Amino acid sequence: MINSNYILESGHIDWHHVFYILLPRPWYALGCWTLMISPFINRKSFYNYTAMVCLLPAIVFFAYPEAGFKNIIRFEEVYSITTHTLLLIGSILVMTLGKTDFRYKRSKEPVWIEILLITLLFSYGIFLIIADIEKDPLFFMPGNDVMEIVGIKYSIYLVIYVVFVFGLWNNSYYLINYLRLKNKETKTLKQKDLSS
Repeated sequence: MINSNYILESGHIDWHHVFYILLPRPWYALGCWTLMISPFINRKSFYNYTAMVCLLPAIVFFAYPEAGFKNIIRFEEVYSITTHTLLLIGSILVMTLGKTDFRYKRSKEPVWIEILLITLLFSYGIFLIIADIEKDPLFFMPGNDVMEIVGIKYSIYLVIYVVFVFGLWNNSYYLINYLRLKNKETKTLKQKDLSS
C-alpha cells in the first residue's frame, strides 16, 4: 500500500503502485465503472455497450464460482460476490428497463459506436498489460485461468476467444432482438390476415 507519510516526507511517489490502486483493472471492475457512469452519459449506444461489458464477467463468475465462493469467506470474497451480483443485476436492469436499443439499423447512434467502445475497452486492456499494471485484465493472454480450465493451447484459445467475444457474444444481443422483432412482425401480419 501507499504510505502517505512516506510520500509527504520523501516526496517520492511510486506511480506504478498509484495506478495499480486507482485504475480499474480486471474486466468486472471495468464493467462496474461502465455501469456507474452510464446514467451520466445517458445514450442508448453506451447502455448497449454497458450491458455487453457487464453481463459477461458476471455470468463467467457465477458459472465458475471458485473465484468467490470458498470454504473460508473473507472480506475479499464477500466484496467479489457482491460486486459481481450487482454487475449481473445492473446489466439485466439496463436491458429490461428499456435503456438499450439492440437494432442493427438505428437512425440515431449507429451500431459502430458500440464497436468503437469495445475497441477502446480492449485498447485499454492492452495499455494495462504494456504498462505492467495488470497481467491479463480481459483474459486473453497466455496462461490465464480460463485457458487452464478449458485445457487447450493458446493459439486455439485465442481464436475461440475472438470468435466468441466479437462474433457471438456481442452480436447475440442484436440477433436476439432482431428475431424477437421479426417474430412480433409475423404475428401482427397473421392477426391482420385473420381479421380481414
